[in-house]
Amino acid sequence: MLAAALKRDVLDGLIPLAPATVIRDRACEGRVFDAVFDPDHIPDEIIPSEGRVLSGNYVRTAQMLPVEEAIRMYKKPVLIVHADTDETVPVACAYDAAEEYSRAQLVIIQGDTHCYDHKLPEVIKAVKEFLIRTQAGRRGKQG
Repeated sequence: MLAAALKRDVLDGLIPLAPATVIRDRACEGRVFDAVFDPDHIPDEIIPSEGRVLSGNYVRTAQMLPVEEAIRMYKKPVLIVHADTDETVPVACAYDAAEEYSRAQLVIIQGDTHCYDHKLPEVIKAVKEFLIRTQAGRRGKQG
């Protein structure tokens, strides 16, 4: 989402899957995944229960991400796909992002995980349809 704002002049569309718009807020609160830490004294490494090692710089960077600003800057078509039972990123993030983007379509995948472990074909279908529509719109502008 940040890169799309930076490259908005060359990208025809954006597809955030489970957009983690809460990353900055959580990092500022001292929470990343299920790890809790002092946000003013970030350790060199943070290890959530899943075992992934995150560097303190990951959190420091996350604390400064201009997510909302990037969303406001991107004016082209956006497809947001999110599972309603995502255990990592709350589905409310997807609803919020869809409200903020000026041209967003939101697809909620019922009963799936953050990584779409159960209903990936629904995600693929939504993405393919979006890409076809976006490409058709692009051809219409060129023709």
